[in-house]
Amino acid sequence: MRTREDLAEMRAAAANQLAALPETWWPGARSLSADIESPVALEFLTRYPAPASATRLGEGRMAAFCARQHYSGRRSAAEPVTRLRTAAPGTFDEALTPALRDAVLALATVLRALNVAVKDVTPTGA
Repeated sequence: MRTREDLAEMRAAAANQLAALPETWWPGARSLSADIESPVALEFLTRYPAPASATRLGEGRMAAFCARQHYSGRRSAAEPVTRLRTAAPGTFDEALTPALRDAVLALATVLRALNVAVKDVTPTGA
């Protein structure tokens, strides 16, 4: 089905764009999930779209976040927090931070919509 293929291509492009943002700006966030378009990764980036938004994120808050997402992840809450804290520092430019944060939020919203659209046009059992 051509529509599904088009939507899947759009989703892949948006996922690549979203993955590229934290790669240089906030590598810690990118280190948390191999699948940037997964519901839990998108929720994390929506809740914590910038390094400053995660400064108070500790093991307890991460555990609560994972519980709200019904995500076990087969690892303790300490592991992703450690990944965030020990990742290479990203590029920090105070003038760019609001724009990059807004881009993360926009791309997360687009990916959520594309995930739903792909699911809607995918035949049952496919």
